[in-house]
Amino acid sequence: MEAPIPVFATWRILVHDVQGNLIEEKNLKNLVVQTGRTQLLRNLFALSASGGVVALGVGASTTAATLNDTRLTYELIGNPTRKPLTNTSGAALSPSDIVNQTSVIVLNASSSATFYQQLTCQAVYNSGDSNNGNQLGEYGLFTTATNPGTPTSTSGVMYNHLIDPSPTQKSAANSVTVQITCYF
Repeated sequence: MEAPIPVFATWRILVHDVQGNLIEEKNLKNLVVQTGRTQLLRNLFALSASGGVVALGVGASTTAATLNDTRLTYELIGNPTRKPLTNTSGAALSPSDIVNQTSVIVLNASSSATFYQQLTCQAVYNSGDSNNGNQLGEYGLFTTATNPGTPTSTSGVMYNHLIDPSPTQKSAANSVTVQITCYF
């Protein structure tokens, strides 16, 4: 039996001080959760009214992510914390942001995969953001910018779930830029 073709994303988390100086950079990777894989197929064959991913949600938990996750473990929901996705220049995403490029990504100690297209998007949590004082320990891409009603409920389809092994403490003294590159 052949191995399944992975759907994959890498994450780059940049923390800047209020003067714009880079104070921390993290490079992390994860696989897409089952609901995200299903959503990709629904979008590919126009089987769903819900569109693609449009927003980044953050949460405070560092509980391990699983393939069957459908929501963040403890999403931060005060003063809309889901941020719209843009390209790395801060403009709306467009088809021209898709890059044809061969990339070989190491998946684990014994395997790698070759991808041929990628798209990088980002969301920014500024120094004056409502998340100040919170730990940013988990991240997810969603099909809606609408926050769930409670930190442990869901809103929209979650595409992937990243746990940061060393969470960022958000404060008025920093901004956090989260860049996600999806590979196909």
